[in-house]
Amino acid sequence: MKPPLFIVDACVLIDFTKTDPTLLKLIVAHVGPIHVPSPVLAEVKQLDQSTAASVGLRIVDPDLETAMQAASRLCLMMAKASGWTCVSNDGYLRRACEIDGVPTLWGLELLLGLVAAGGLPRNHAEEAGWAIHRSNPKFVTKKVVQTFVQKLARMRSV
Repeated sequence: MKPPLFIVDACVLIDFTKTDPTLLKLIVAHVGPIHVPSPVLAEVKQLDQSTAASVGLRIVDPDLETAMQAASRLCLMMAKASGWTCVSNDGYLRRACEIDGVPTLWGLELLLGLVAAGGLPRNHAEEAGWAIHRSNPKFVTKKVVQTFVQKLARMRSV
């Protein structure tokens, strides 16, 4: 079975780069390839192109037509065109993906995949979840992390 292919938006990249960029490298190695549209990477001041490449992120340039059609829906359009899963904490983008039939994950769900693949111990994933919350409490709320921790607890020991 082929690993899932992911495309991430700026909010997820910012959460991970502020918290622990090595998590991205582990996710790429154990869960699946992560694509980042070049305009999205440009929005993330904490991450430059060489650092992104060093952790295994695949920088992709949208074709001109796609770029012109949707600045804010770029991840959605590229995910739909390429059969990727869109990883976002943005409610608007997630609803748009649902309407268009594009699979989605929350940013923290990448960590669940990393734990399931044996690439990260559960306790480190929990620590990362709380660190992301501290970095981005408006969107990654305490309740979101508590739900994430409950899901971690239900996972088989790895």
